[in-house]
Amino acid sequence: MKKLRIVLTIFLLMFVSGGYSVLANTQSFIPNGGATSTNIYLPDQRKLISNANQFPYNTIVDI
Repeated sequence: MKKLRIVLTIFLLMFVSGGYSVLANTQSFIPNGGATSTNIYLPDQRKLISNANQFPYNTIVDI
């Protein structure tokens, strides 16, 4: 068990020091100019359904 721990430690040190990071990317997600609703929530193609009693909208249910 001790040999396994030593081998894993050496591998981890070589992997991190070799320019490959096993840690998450820590760059900020916030775009230049700050976060606004227009650059965080992108526009989509949704449309308001005025009559939900027609097909196919009347076939959608929650289970």
